[in-house]
Amino acid sequence: MIIEPFIFNWKGKSENSKKIFFQLNSIFDKVKVINSDDHYCPENWINIGDEFYFSGQFNTALKNFSGDILFHMQGDVSYDRWEELVSDAIYYFKHYDCGIYSPNIDYTWYTTERFRIEDKRNLLRHQNLDIVGCTDETVWFIHKDIINQFKDYNINLRNEDYGWGIDLTLASISFLNKKLVLRDKNHKIIHPRGTNYDQEKAEIQLKNFRKQLPKKVDKCISLIKREKQSKLYKYLS
Repeated sequence: MIIEPFIFNWKGKSENSKKIFFQLNSIFDKVKVINSDDHYCPENWINIGDEFYFSGQFNTALKNFSGDILFHMQGDVSYDRWEELVSDAIYYFKHYDCGIYSPNIDYTWYTTERFRIEDKRNLLRHQNLDIVGCTDETVWFIHKDIINQFKDYNINLRNEDYGWGIDLTLASISFLNKKLVLRDKNHKIIHPRGTNYDQEKAEIQLKNFRKQLPKKVDKCISLIKREKQSKLYKYLS
């Protein structure tokens, strides 16, 4: 199972991204940094310019991904057990038919308390795991089957700066393919609170983004956002 790690870096986060880069270099042969900081452009990073935000970085990651699992993390996170996390990701992708696996995040809109899906048929055999509606896009592992179907939709990301909806779409693709979306309580990533972008603009972009999606995917997104966990669970039947 080939896992390819991608770090998304932007202005003000280069020092922390460098730290993550060196941490992961002890685990992987190649770590790819999608860099949007024009003031720091190492030759071994993929430098795309600071006019690109999350969507531009994600699109670049898709173009540079050729493995089995895409492992993405934001450049502002902190963690010191990356090797254990990667090892657990490999184990659970082999053990369960999951589309997305993610650690817990200490600050996220998609909290486990709100988006946990009751496992009525005992699909999971590990108490540290939860099925969730959406993991968010801070640190996550995405199976190539989910990535490939996302790419097949030919979604135009050029006008979607902030990437709202990408996590919801990938989670929906997982459910529609009867694949689990998992969060692991054994790992907790430290993620700073707050944002420095226009959330009202991001919400408008999300609406335009969803117009490009097949109706079945958009319907699933609506169920996630409305926290209709029991209906989401039926997709896994």
